[in-house]
Amino acid sequence: RQQGVATFDGNQWRVPIAAQTQRVVTGNAMIDPRLVNGTLSGTLIYAGSRLISDDLRLVFPGLLAKLGLRGDLEQGTYRLSGPVEARNLAIDDLGQIGGVARIDLTLAASGGWDLQAKVSGELDEVNNATVANLAGDPLAFAGTLSVGSAKPINFNQFTVQSEKLQLDVDGSVSDGETQLAGTGTHADYGDFTLDAVLGQAGPNATLVFASPLPAAGLSDVRVAIAPDDDGLRIETEGSSALGPFEGVLGLTTPSEGPSRLAVQQMRIWRTQVSGDLLLVDNGASGDLQLSGGGIDGVIALAPRDGGQSFTVDLQANNARFQGETTLSLARADIQANGVLIENNSKVDAQITAQGLAYGSLFLGRMAANARIENGRGDVTARVAGRRGSQFNLRLDADIEPDEISVLARGRF
Repeated sequence: RQQGVATFDGNQWRVPIAAQTQRVVTGNAMIDPRLVNGTLSGTLIYAGSRLISDDLRLVFPGLLAKLGLRGDLEQGTYRLSGPVEARNLAIDDLGQIGGVARIDLTLAASGGWDLQAKVSGELDEVNNATVANLAGDPLAFAGTLSVGSAKPINFNQFTVQSEKLQLDVDGSVSDGETQLAGTGTHADYGDFTLDAVLGQAGPNATLVFASPLPAAGLSDVRVAIAPDDDGLRIETEGSSALGPFEGVLGLTTPSEGPSRLAVQQMRIWRTQVSGDLLLVDNGASGDLQLSGGGIDGVIALAPRDGGQSFTVDLQANNARFQGETTLSLARADIQANGVLIENNSKVDAQITAQGLAYGSLFLGRMAANARIENGRGDVTARVAGRRGSQFNLRLDADIEPDEISVLARGRF
């Protein structure tokens, strides 16, 4: 509904705009619920074949656009440009989004149209646990979007930044399929590349991490994700301190109950890992069985006290791993348990070993104990050389968050 009084001064018409609309339907399920109870105000100037406005103001709940109009009625072409601001828009299963887009919309006489937009904004109050844990809250984004009646949505030089993540990505959306390609850096997992296709059947994505966990020697880790029945198939491979690894995982997310991660196949050098994990609040629950390559045992995981608990019970018998530096164990027993909670973690571990070789280092016997809580604790170790040698060493360490004090005595 529009009403107003038009005036003519002999050269041009001036038409005040005071319009109200109950609903706008675009066919976009995410946008249409917000395009209700809108108003449009401003002034249109009509002279000859030109239609001009510099003060159009379009308002919907959570949306504000300040636009300029340039139209040529003789040619049948129109151009709208200016900033569009969105505030507190809820995105299902993601969070609240707000930002500004400076748009440039061209309408052709043929009915075709073209939209260019430079956008920037922020996603906060993230309610998706996976996104919040991986990226943090809030997430800032910026980039350039283009779309038209005869071309797909393209976004170029798009950046996403948060406390944990920086991502530079290009992509497009066409026929319900989104394609992404980019590079990024994660605070926990380091540099990575991303190639993904998100379609109605589910995501197909490949991520390659250069060095996601240096302490474990992980490098060139490739993770490929694809739809598989009611879930996802995850293939991974790479290098580690224990040697090359490769595996296949299955992830299912039922509508009721927790998600399940099935380790269908996982091989680290010559040791096989198998088991099923339930992904529940605060962590994972289930047992991972290790066998082959001289290693046997179980790693048990369970949520506890608001964090992730673990129990390790492993035995080695003539075990060998072919990483960048060869590691072998004639015999060993590894026992560990603890719980990992932010600002309240506990670890208790005991290791006894015989015939440990790491590169050119050889230890005939070793026994170590560690008790650490919230970055504080003590470690004791006893090591000796080959049978009959004069080498032995005793280590006692006091550990603090910013200091390790070591007392050592022995004979060589």
